[in-house]
Amino acid sequence: MKLTIAKKLSLVIATLSALTSILVGGLSVKFAQDGLVAQVDDTIVGLTEIRADALQSYLDGIGDDVIAFSDMTMVLDALTRFSGAFKQIALEEDPLRSLQDTYIHGNPHPVGEKHKLSDTGQPTPYAQAHKDFHPNFLSLQSTRGYYDIFLIDADGNIVYSVFKELDFATNLTSGQYSDSDLGRVFRAAVADASGGTHTSDFRPYAPSSGAPASFVARRVVDQTGNLLGVLAFQMPFDAVSAIMQQRSGLGETGETFLLSRDFTLQSDSAPSLGLDM
Repeated sequence: MKLTIAKKLSLVIATLSALTSILVGGLSVKFAQDGLVAQVDDTIVGLTEIRADALQSYLDGIGDDVIAFSDMTMVLDALTRFSGAFKQIALEEDPLRSLQDTYIHGNPHPVGEKHKLSDTGQPTPYAQAHKDFHPNFLSLQSTRGYYDIFLIDADGNIVYSVFKELDFATNLTSGQYSDSDLGRVFRAAVADASGGTHTSDFRPYAPSSGAPASFVARRVVDQTGNLLGVLAFQMPFDAVSAIMQQRSGLGETGETFLLSRDFTLQSDSAPSLGLDM
């Protein structure tokens, strides 16, 4: 199943150009109205379609990734082991406190670098699973350019994430981030027996210090079709903005950017125009 702009992210591409405003302001000039305005309109439409095609290709690649990786044996094995280890911790203590103390608060790496801790040296099933699988997921996250990767069990527990922000080990059905976009795409993926992909628009996400975040998720099932949980990617805002900030054909003052249907910016504006999120 492909990610499509219309069905998945509900995005609109808008184009700003100083040349456009000059021409629109001079519509009263008869010779410009029939000639130059039409020419600029055609140029804007063409540039918008080019950006839309580039963005569509990028989103299709993400959709292909989440489909491919959610069917991989490594993901099935990792989700099974992390889920089992998480439940074992829950028999004795609060897994949220235990895992965040180990991988966030007690992590020797600074904020923004918590992902560098792979082996804690603890003789626990969770620590061993993390030692075994974290390097592979870290490699996937870095090579594919995703902001984060999540494994979420069928009960909504985020049993693993690469980046280890404050959503790690929380529950997406009852925890403090259950109403977040990550919680919403998780529930949508679980409910979709057809195995479709589900995404959200870019919106501020508290665990990422309020930075814009968008998520794509798909359910993970075993060989017999039993639900194991959900694989989710946090998409890179910078990569989407970079596509929109391509200045080719727009001169020094032109810009393309994304809007959601409620007119919320979905990409950063070019620095020269200064339209901040």
